[in-house]
Parts: sequence; structure tokens; C-alpha cells
Amino acid sequence: MDNSLSALFSWNFLLFSLGISALVWFIRTVLEYFYPKIDGNQLWEKLILPLMPLIFGAVIAIFAVKYPFPDGLTSFSARLMFGSVSGMLSGLLYQVIKGMLKEKIQGFINQSPQSNTMLPESVDPSKSTVK
Repeated sequence: MDNSLSALFSWNFLLFSLGISALVWFIRTVLEYFYPKIDGNQLWEKLILPLMPLIFGAVIAIFAVKYPFPDGLTSFSARLMFGSVSGMLSGLLYQVIKGMLKEKIQGFINQSPQSNTMLPESVDPSKSTVK
């Protein structure tokens, strides 16, 4: 696998992206709670919200020099690009990981022996006693 693709799918990238997603969610929730009028604002929805993960990723990557970046990302510009791309993909990665976890949990629940006894039996409409 290419070095850039292995860096993209590394645990470092996933953790960095999820951290950015959590930070953006936290700041958005707090700001929209204290300033409810901001929710329908065009500037907020069209400019600030889409750019917030990108900017946070770049800023965190600049200052978090002790973060275990993937091998080969030692320069300032490489960390800056890593943070920017992590921020840009943070929302997508959050949705993908959330969907994967939901699917795994649903599969576990459906395969559980206890869940089979708790599910209602299927009713055949032709044998119904209700008229």
C-alpha cells in the first residue's frame, strides 16, 4: 500500500479525525445553546461550520508536536496538511464509524440467545381470531 494511503487509514489519522469531530460538536453545541439565533444564520451555516473542522485540524496539528503522527510526517507543512485533511474528513469518518458500530451492535443483538426469547412471535394474518 502506498505510504500516503497507509497514513490515511492509520489509527493516528482516525483518532485525530474523531477528536476534531468531537471538538467541533462540543463547540457547536455550546454556541448554539447560548446563542440560539446563530442556528439559522447564513454565515454560521455556510461558512463557519464547514471551515471549523479544517481550521481546528490545522491548528491542532501545528501545536500538538508530541502527537504520534504517522512516519514520514515530520515537517511543519506535512503536519499542517495532515491536520487539514483530518479535519475535512472528520465528519465523514464519524458517520462511517458510527454506522459500522451500529451495524455490529445490531448484529450482536440479533444473534444473542436472549433476544430470540424476547422477540414476539410472528402472527399469521390468516389465522387471526380478531374480526
